Amino acid sequence: MANPTFSVVLPDIHQGPAYIWYNVASPKNPNRLLVDASGNPVTPAANWAATTAYNVGDEIVDINGNVERAVVAGTSGGTQPTWPASLGSKTTDGSLTWVNLGAPVSLGSSEGPAKFEAKAKLEEISIDQETAPVDVVMTAEDATLDFTLKESSLAKVSKFLGHGTLSSGTDTGLPAGAQAYEQMTIGGLLQIPTASVAITSPRRGFSNPGKFFVACLYNAYGSAALDLSFTRTKESVYKVTFKGLAVLARPVGDRVCQFYRQT
Repeated sequence: MANPTFSVVLPDIHQGPAYIWYNVASPKNPNRLLVDASGNPVTPAANWAATTAYNVGDEIVDINGNVERAVVAGTSGGTQPTWPASLGSKTTDGSLTWVNLGAPVSLGSSEGPAKFEAKAKLEEISIDQETAPVDVVMTAEDATLDFTLKESSLAKVSKFLGHGTLSSGTDTGLPAGAQAYEQMTIGGLLQIPTASVAITSPRRGFSNPGKFFVACLYNAYGSAALDLSFTRTKESVYKVTFKGLAVLARPVGDRVCQFYRQT
């Protein structure tokens, strides 16, 4: 057997921006979250199927372009139901129930690095007869996406501020020409929304098509506080953290997140 030799593969040294996506359609095991030639997540077309069994947590994209998640397991009907357009609406379909999570959306411009972290808590097993641990077991795991956003659209803020309620409209009490508004109100016990969240980052040296690093939390919730500062000398930014939850309907080893690189 030949001895190993040192080599450098420059395209394997990753440096590139991250693009952040909320409410992408969660890929079924063992599939990946697909992206197009520009790194945009691919929304599966017409993937609802008649008389098909779905588990809790399974997702489809309805004919309105909204992600629907199964919240009651069952078998779909013989014909596609009428999908309501409003966020959070539930639809009975055969013996199962879907909830409307809305359309996939880009969270816009960011500042600084976007960080994907997947870690496990490990506990060493020791015995009195040995000075070093003799085994190790995993007792917990955690997957997060952290980044700092710059766009102050409240529609985007609402994606991670789960205990807030978003509304928009027109207020004639405001000055003419500036009566449209978006608003968030906070206070009261609410169910925290969850969604699939992803980042894509282009690899250097590839175009037409591009190649990307892709990371996806299958079912995540926003856990960071909203902290907005206002000053003349710098634009307002806010930090965002999404934490992944286990999707129990997925197989062991693929319940929280995935990441891959196009080679």
